[in-house]
Amino acid sequence: PKASSLAASIKDAVGIDAEVVVGARGQFDVVVDGDLVFSKQAEERFPEPDEIIKRYKLAARTGVNRLPFVAQVLASLNHR
Repeated sequence: PKASSLAASIKDAVGIDAEVVVGARGQFDVVVDGDLVFSKQAEERFPEPDEIIKRYKLAARTGVNRLPFVAQVLASLNHR
C-alpha cells in the first residue's frame, strides 16, 4: 500500500507513472532515472510523498539531457 500510494502521488504531482518494483524484505527505495533519491534503510523511515516529489523535480531540473525520467519505487510487499 505505501508503494502504490507513493506511485499515485508521483503520478498526480508530475504526471509520471512510477513503476513499483518488488524489492528485498524491508526495502523501500525510490530511484529516479537510475539514481537513488530515497532509502528507507538509510533514513530509518518511510518517505513522505512531498519530499519524493521535491527530489524528483530537482533531479528533473538538473538532468535535462537525460529525459525521459523513470521513477521506480522498490518495496517489499511483505512489510507491515
